[in-house]
Amino acid sequence: KQFSLIRHDHYIMSTRLIRAPHSRSKLGAPAQLLHTHAASGMKLLLVLALAFASENVSPGNWTVKANRIAPVPRIKGPPCAGDDDVARTSSVKEVTSKWFHGFYMPQPYSYDEIVDWMRENEANEVPDDVFNAEMASLMVDLPLLSAIRAHPERCYDEGKAFLHVIDYPFLTAELVMKKAGMNFTSALQTILKFLEVRLKWHWYNPWLIINADWRLRWLTEFPHLGPLVEFMKAMPPKTALATVDPAFNPSSSMQSIIVPYVPHHMVERISLRRNNPCSRWPDRAIKVMFRGTMDRSGSGALRGPIIYGMTRGIEGADIRENHVTGEEVEHDADWYERGRQVMYRTARAYLHSQFCLIPQGDTNTTRRMFDSMAAACIPVRFTSTLPFSHRVDWPAISIFAGSMSCSLENIEETRAWFMNITTQHPRLLRSLACQAHQTFRRFLSYRNGASANSLLSHYTFRHNGRD
Repeated sequence: KQFSLIRHDHYIMSTRLIRAPHSRSKLGAPAQLLHTHAASGMKLLLVLALAFASENVSPGNWTVKANRIAPVPRIKGPPCAGDDDVARTSSVKEVTSKWFHGFYMPQPYSYDEIVDWMRENEANEVPDDVFNAEMASLMVDLPLLSAIRAHPERCYDEGKAFLHVIDYPFLTAELVMKKAGMNFTSALQTILKFLEVRLKWHWYNPWLIINADWRLRWLTEFPHLGPLVEFMKAMPPKTALATVDPAFNPSSSMQSIIVPYVPHHMVERISLRRNNPCSRWPDRAIKVMFRGTMDRSGSGALRGPIIYGMTRGIEGADIRENHVTGEEVEHDADWYERGRQVMYRTARAYLHSQFCLIPQGDTNTTRRMFDSMAAACIPVRFTSTLPFSHRVDWPAISIFAGSMSCSLENIEETRAWFMNITTQHPRLLRSLACQAHQTFRRFLSYRNGASANSLLSHYTFRHNGRD
């Protein structure tokens, strides 16, 4: 076992379907997921013999799980499937000793005070209601540190610890202090002075800092974060930054570990209930769903032509453009309430949709990926920048449609391919939705500590040269 909280090295564990031999080719991911029951060993052999004799099915088209086996129809892959370079899964290296430590910060700006404020204002349960949705999705620091603090592999002797974790939620602390009327700049100076001493004591040990704030790369607009960025750039050479997007890393010498965005609290809570949200997947009213702005920067500027082009002619498509942006907060007193209502409607749409389009925005990553997985909505992604690839077999639980530019250049072929996907057998598609949902629960959720487990094991891989 990897840790006492991670007891298996199977990626979907008991529900995982073995991917067909051609699954790393340009064929679409759903082509490997249909399965039916074989009642006995004799019937299993009979089904195999009949299928191999067929002209339309070859041995490379079979998906097997325990006593289940079924022929899978060949589905033509998207024209840009060759662009998917997400890392494949690998086994987890065994770790038997306690190996990480967290430093407590000085009063009066301690971790506990931040937690108390969040709890008193219910911000830990409903962050999207307290903070704006964009920042709520980036508040990965507090849930990760909370799980790391309580982890059974934690070492309390800093002299014996292998990995040192900076035990402070910088982004969450800033947002909380702003709400509470406290001076974050003064608090930041006190904390950084404390940490500078600790760094010298353990300079040659690996370090981990957690901060998913995109503003770290735009100091001209947010100069108050300058001391934190300078501190990060001066950290020891074996330091890794846990962030939702490598583009948010302000230091070229610091390694990035990608972690999931925080999903909307309503979707994530429902995902952890006993009633599986994918149980009635075929009955969902929305066939294809996208909510968001179309005019983003970079590759995100291609959103509109791709989304409208792919969904043209698909019955049940629900494409809506939301116009609540961060710039409106200074000019609209009702911005938070309008934004909150928009996010609630979007969360409900995820739970009632079969396919969710996940285009790139200003960067390669987006919260939509994890909202869709938590809601058991099949993610149709346009990026290969994904977290925890050593534990999650991303090509097996999502549909890769190609890069944004290539999909737009081949929009008619992409649309025909996607329409073919949406008309596949409901059992095949439901299986894919359930696998995405189960993967989220086991490896990506923040509320059950799964994401922290995946982060720690991922960090071990990077510094053992295995990732």
